Amino acid sequence: GIYHTGGNNSPYIWMSCPNNLKSWEFFDLLLNETCVVGTPGSGFGHNGEGYFRLTSFGSRENTIEAVERLRKFFSLTNKLYREKATQQRAGLQNVGLFCKKVL
Repeated sequence: GIYHTGGNNSPYIWMSCPNNLKSWEFFDLLLNETCVVGTPGSGFGHNGEGYFRLTSFGSRENTIEAVERLRKFFSLTNKLYREKATQQRAGLQNVGLFCKKVL
């Protein structure tokens, strides 16, 4: 999962940006892929880099829609990440087989 905190007695949720993305890179990714807007952590100073702030100040319906979009996005990206990792492991195994044949 992705580290997150907040939301209890507060409309803000802070989360770490996945895959070591910079906060503005994550902002662009979410905007382009989900049409969800948040606040890049770097806007809060150097220590905010690598984090992202979401808020639920919108209507209940819009907040529910944003959460659903994020859920779908992370579900898809997690699936793609697992597939890529599997392909990389298979590729490494193939390289190992090739090296054994050559040696």
